[in-house]
Amino acid sequence: MESQFGNFSAFDPSDRTTWYEFPIELPGNPRLKLKHAGRSNRAYTQAIIDANAKGGQKRRAQTIDALDDGLNLDRRLFPKHVIVGWDRVQDSEGKPIPYGANVCLEFLKALPDWLVQDVSIFAAKPENFLAEDSPSDVEVEEQAGN
Repeated sequence: MESQFGNFSAFDPSDRTTWYEFPIELPGNPRLKLKHAGRSNRAYTQAIIDANAKGGQKRRAQTIDALDDGLNLDRRLFPKHVIVGWDRVQDSEGKPIPYGANVCLEFLKALPDWLVQDVSIFAAKPENFLAEDSPSDVEVEEQAGN
């Protein structure tokens, strides 16, 4: 049943994927097919909860080590729950590498921290996963009578 406020399902990133393009040119110009890295991705969210519980993590002061832990957690969890494919990833000899969770983990380990962080930030933003047929600002304004 639709509420009096309309149907906002077009703005739900659940079960949607999008391509991530690296901000610099890497060999082969690879790109990653991502799912949302947020609460709409229940498997990813549960994996974070489980990892934090397993590690007995409590609130820690923001230190370089704590930031490294978060980045390394993303490196471990993204191939299982966020990165679902890729295109144009190649080995050091320029040969294409088919996607797989294990080889994806190795790829993320090979990337500099700042690029992994960029992937993580992109994947965390729900607006990056909105359907192309989502209502535009103009359509929303028109529907509102403005």
